[in-house]
Amino acid sequence: MATEKIPKELVNICCGKKVVGIMGLMKASDIFVMPSRYEGLSIAMIEDMACRLPVVASDAPGLRDYIENGENGLLFPLEDHMALAQHIVLLATNKKLRMKLSLEARKSFEREYDMRKNIASADSLFRHYASRR
Repeated sequence: MATEKIPKELVNICCGKKVVGIMGLMKASDIFVMPSRYEGLSIAMIEDMACRLPVVASDAPGLRDYIENGENGLLFPLEDHMALAQHIVLLATNKKLRMKLSLEARKSFEREYDMRKNIASADSLFRHYASRR
């Protein structure tokens, strides 16, 4: 499947478009790819999930902890470039799946990474322990 020709209209590497900064690049993108061998908590991945980009990530420590394969992104085996290519082609040609993963990526961001919720939760925890003095 990965060796099949991808229609030209599905490929956009921002050529010919004015892209300003990282946010401009994310807005111009359709898919986020993270082929790392190891990641901690990937800020880049979290930012792209916040921007509703479907994630294609390696099944590496750190990434597999945040991506539920087929739910909020797609995972591929480490160093398996053919599987990576297949996932990219799949998302490039399957708009319904791309939209589903985009929506679920955003939901994951809101549930797990929204700073307002995390700060409120940490504040509540600190207040609880501070009041025990």
